[in-house]
Amino acid sequence: MGAMQTQGWELAVDFRHEFANGLRVTLGAQITDYKTKITKWNTNTIMPDYNGNGTGWYATASYYQKGMVLGDIWGLKVDRLLQESDFDANGNLLSHIPDQSQMFPGGYIFAPGDVLYKDLDGDQIITKGTTTDDPGDYTVIGNMLPRYEYGFSAGLDYKNFDFNIFFQGVGKRDLWAMGNQVLPGYTSGEPYYKGAEDYWRPDNTNAFYPRPYIYTQAANGNYRINDRYLLNMAYLRCKTLTVGYTLPRALTMKAHIQNLRIYFTGENLFEFSKVKPDIDPEIDIRYVDSAADTRNFGRSYPYQRTLSFGLQLTL
Repeated sequence: MGAMQTQGWELAVDFRHEFANGLRVTLGAQITDYKTKITKWNTNTIMPDYNGNGTGWYATASYYQKGMVLGDIWGLKVDRLLQESDFDANGNLLSHIPDQSQMFPGGYIFAPGDVLYKDLDGDQIITKGTTTDDPGDYTVIGNMLPRYEYGFSAGLDYKNFDFNIFFQGVGKRDLWAMGNQVLPGYTSGEPYYKGAEDYWRPDNTNAFYPRPYIYTQAANGNYRINDRYLLNMAYLRCKTLTVGYTLPRALTMKAHIQNLRIYFTGENLFEFSKVKPDIDPEIDIRYVDSAADTRNFGRSYPYQRTLSFGLQLTL
């Protein structure tokens, strides 16, 4: 019926050395990247519809088409938030502002703090095309599959001390997710989460989020799938760190102990990420049966940082 091709590469580097003073060093690093393209399919040109819930349209054959990259997210690009200077004395948008009423619910009354989408095709009307040959103002804004997955480690042994650390991360990954934790106001009657206070108001015109509004659990209006609120899920995380000390055998043998090591281990101690809400960058869309649970995205058990101490005893 068709064909797809995955091309990628992997690079791994390892280094081991023992210095004259007895210091042993072990270093390792690896990075891999790949992407999958459809190389043969029918003449389909339907524009992939992400549906605002991250269910993965790329797994639906009806959207496959030759040349597409699996995981690509189609959406709008955001110019900025509308300001009071974009309206006349009667509260109407100025004539040079592109008409974006098709992206908002019928009868919607625009106000300062609403999103202004980019007019990519230059016709002064923000539209969504029906095919990839005629996409209107939609374009590929990201990809939900991980790219540039990497990790690196370091180990040191000197006399009776040992130290090991391991990091892992993803260089690029985008995700469109729904729910109040990532899109304030997505569901009515729910609280705003930490970080959502950065919404547009007269004294905060350079805000990240639009003006407060109830969006009726839909990717509509200010929350049409767009690059402004697309989650950047790239991260670097310290997965494990271990520090140990082995007592000299001259001491332990007096107690008839072959080996006694004291150690400390930390897991998931810290991470670096640019994801806007306070969520774990490693999580994905949550499912209930076969449907995406869009309301509860980001709600999970707090990420566990584990600190442990121990003894390794050999008699």
